[in-house]
Amino acid sequence: MVGRNSSTDFFTWNTAGLAYGNYTISAYAYPVLGETDTTDNILLDGWVLVTIPGDVNGDGRVRVDDILAVALAFGSNFGDSRYDPNLDINSDLKIRVDDVLTAALNFGLG
Repeated sequence: MVGRNSSTDFFTWNTAGLAYGNYTISAYAYPVLGETDTTDNILLDGWVLVTIPGDVNGDGRVRVDDILAVALAFGSNFGDSRYDPNLDINSDLKIRVDDVLTAALNFGLG
């Protein structure tokens, strides 16, 4: 009998059309055949801020400090010390000119 197994899943959440704000992250694992301990099948942990593309510091506005942060991480990839997923506006695991451009085009919003 194998017990206490776990797995990690990654996903992309398309937030287009959602209202800006904080969303709580939760997950539920349906019991498997023969499972008797279901106390750990639900997880309510963490939250996600949905905001304007380019608002990388989460203050609800796109300002020069947001653009500067993205520009300073320019050229970094997932796993690099300079890479920050908040700066990867298009979520392609790399920070390139399109991320900087998105932030710049939204400058002043919020």
